[in-house]
Formats: sequence, structure tokens, C-alpha cells
Amino acid sequence: MYCKRCYTVNSDNANKCVKCGADLNAQRQMAKKLAYYKGASKTLMGALCGFFLGIIGLIIGLWSYGPNTYERKTFLKGWVISLAISVVGVIFLYVFLLLIMGGGLLL
Repeated sequence: MYCKRCYTVNSDNANKCVKCGADLNAQRQMAKKLAYYKGASKTLMGALCGFFLGIIGLIIGLWSYGPNTYERKTFLKGWVISLAISVVGVIFLYVFLLLIMGGGLLL
């Protein structure tokens, strides 16, 4: 692991940097938080593209992120979530309109 303060290479299980004494555990925790927030933003982007753009949003997302990357996986997660919400919304709207129209089939 590289120390973010002095860029010295340390062993992966080291707690402190061998050169400057910086706390490497805090650096690991910060890296995990940063990865989480990056993933959350990709999920949100996937959800928005899926909701507003549908299949076009999926194609844009697959094109934007490299294959087998964390960003692509989180984007796809957001796209699937928005697809599920859209399907449930359409079903709800159909049932609601069916009730309003007096039980006639809306096709």
C-alpha cells in the first residue's frame, strides 16, 4: 500500500507508514468511503438514465464504462432499479385508469 502523505510503499497489513509514520488504517477507511460514494453516484446515474432514457440510457451506460468494472456494475444496478420502478408505475397507472374507466379493458 502506498502512503498518501509521502508515497512510500508499505506492506498491505502495515498500520503506520515506515517512512513518515502516517496512519495507514485511516487512509484505507477513506479509500473505502470514496469507493462507496463513487459507486453510489454511478447507481444514481444509472437510475436516472434508465428512468428518462430507457434502452438508450442502457446503451450509453454500457458504452461509457469499461467492461467488468465496478462503475459499470453500479450503473447497471441503478438502471435495473429504475426499470423495476417504471414497470411498477406503469402497472399501477393501468390499474388506476382501469378503475376510473369503469372496468373496461384499456388496450
